[in-house]
Amino acid sequence: MLTTLSLSEDPDVLLAGHARTLDGAYREVGGRLIVNDDVRIDDDRKIHLTGLKALEEPPSLADLRTRSTAMLPRVDLPEVILEVMTWVPELAASFTDSPLTVVFIPFRELTPGTTDDAGRSRIA
Repeated sequence: MLTTLSLSEDPDVLLAGHARTLDGAYREVGGRLIVNDDVRIDDDRKIHLTGLKALEEPPSLADLRTRSTAMLPRVDLPEVILEVMTWVPELAASFTDSPLTVVFIPFRELTPGTTDDAGRSRIA
């Protein structure tokens, strides 16, 4: 197997190569941080980046978003979960064997200020 993958039998050779590559990458990035005014490192050694200005959205992107959204089917979250449960039997089994009851409430029914037929608030 190692021959097929062109790997040495000694893992130290592979790890040393990766260590050199990683060290080189760290040193290259570190060297660029010194001259980059958009990056600073505070006393706690946390990296802070200057925010980028937003680019204007090209019309082609807006058109693509509109067209791709129109192609997606409108589904409710419970339908999606039930569909996924048919693909992954272990997921369905985990709900079946659990003492937990899962209740799906449509988002529109979680609107603050709405009440049920008895006048009780739907948000508890």
